[in-house]
Amino acid sequence: MSSAMKTEQQRAHVDQQLSMYPGAKKQGPDGSIFVLCPYHSEKTPSFLIRCGPMARVPGYGRCFGCGQKGTWNVISQAMGLQPFEGAKPVEQY
Repeated sequence: MSSAMKTEQQRAHVDQQLSMYPGAKKQGPDGSIFVLCPYHSEKTPSFLIRCGPMARVPGYGRCFGCGQKGTWNVISQAMGLQPFEGAKPVEQY
């Protein structure tokens, strides 16, 4: 599978998963999405997830409130969403 095809599939996966994430969302200027941070309580979305057409690493996220950041396979689990296929499972206690 080509790298471009994999990136497009990852973008589609992130978009699909974010559509299921509850709470306020807003579109960023480059197609990225701001969501409520899964790491701290807030009323205004401050966690930016890169998933627009310009994203080199689809699903990478960063919170402008608490500073938490990570790749989709890490943050998706904090959000209760599915990581990319092939990610190592994380035990939840």
